[in-house]
Amino acid sequence: MKNKRYSLTILFILFYGLSFGQDTWTQIANYGGGKRLYSVGFAIGNKGYIGVGEDSIGIHKKDFWEYDPSANTWTQKADFGGGARVYAVGFSIGNKGYVGTGEDSSGHSNNDLWEYDPGVNLWTQKASMPCLERDDAVAFSIGLKGYVGTGINTSSNYLNDLWEYNPATNVWLQKANIPIGRNDASAFAIGSKGYVGLGEGGIATVLNDFWEYDPVTNVWIQKADFPGAPRDEAIGFSICSNGYIGTGGQYSPPLHNDLWKYNPLTNIWTQKADFGGVRRFGSTAFSINNKGYIGLGVDSTISWLNDFWEYTPDSCEQSSADINEMIIESSIIIYPNPTSSIFTISSEVEKIKEIEVYNIVGELIYKTTTTNQKTTIDLSKEWKGIYFVRIIDSNRSATNKKIIIQ
Repeated sequence: MKNKRYSLTILFILFYGLSFGQDTWTQIANYGGGKRLYSVGFAIGNKGYIGVGEDSIGIHKKDFWEYDPSANTWTQKADFGGGARVYAVGFSIGNKGYVGTGEDSSGHSNNDLWEYDPGVNLWTQKASMPCLERDDAVAFSIGLKGYVGTGINTSSNYLNDLWEYNPATNVWLQKANIPIGRNDASAFAIGSKGYVGLGEGGIATVLNDFWEYDPVTNVWIQKADFPGAPRDEAIGFSICSNGYIGTGGQYSPPLHNDLWKYNPLTNIWTQKADFGGVRRFGSTAFSINNKGYIGLGVDSTISWLNDFWEYTPDSCEQSSADINEMIIESSIIIYPNPTSSIFTISSEVEKIKEIEVYNIVGELIYKTTTTNQKTTIDLSKEWKGIYFVRIIDSNRSATNKKIIIQ
């Protein structure tokens, strides 16, 4: 390999930066639980999960379903441990899912949190949020921490607090407030940052502002406003190194089916292909393997929906600058880094299944399989420089790391 020399000025597309489709929507299998509004969703590995919410006759539900995109099938799983509810939040950390807050079937708002383990199909109650009960909050996860905030309480106060959950210690910590209180907002995470925006900022007042949260500095920074119509109850998800917001608009008629991409490196919004289904609010979304999934909700005729759609972006191109944004806290560490040639990959949670190493122009230069939580790699036959390591664990979750050989 040493007979090849590369210029660091070359623009490259990394191994997961290959082009997909052409900014298209594809209708997939309808949600297995029937027509639904105000459900929660998250993804774990290669599967998506959706549950709870309200059915077409207004009954609060507690069922939970798993979506397998490879088979295009829904499978019912264990009912949510906290019972039937709507307006809850969901997020995932590692190989576990989390659902909490929201209104139960008695009309009571909650501040509880439940952990779902897909390996044993079991819900376990965790520490409740040490704050006001709430509905219509937002949630996202960064590395090994989850974040829940905003929403509305039983006194109709528009909340702006943010709370960080650490599953390793089962402890909540209050973080910096988002500057403007709101409910029914949209949120997602990209790399090491969280993003929250839009929503209802007061009775019949909808917003289009957008904010970035940095957990390292515990600071919110206002970013470019969402360029579509101000709205609430829009969905948010992230794929590749971009975020997406679309649909929504219950309190800002008409309803919407547009989709907008946010690039955090340029702070620019770009309109993409309109959502493939009818205009709606109260939908649910998640992302798996660089594809987005949206479905459920209510249309402009106030008809409950159960259709589901897969979004394929026009590209997932990422430069070395994007990769730096993706090197985030995780349960997998690489050391020493930098190194002269030999380094160790260690996983604190899952066993490592596959390791791939790519050079600066995206060529695969090393690949191995293992069943251990720790393994050593020797790149002494390679040139000094920057390499990118892709680690796939036993749960099929992928982690991307950068290693410097010097």
